[in-house]
Amino acid sequence: SLPDLVLHPEQETIKCKEKHYSQPL
Repeated sequence: SLPDLVLHPEQETIKCKEKHYSQPL
């Protein structure tokens, strides 16, 4: 989602972080 990344970079970062943290260790 390039437009999302441009419009809401920190939201994309939060999404990536949530995805990363939601993965089991």
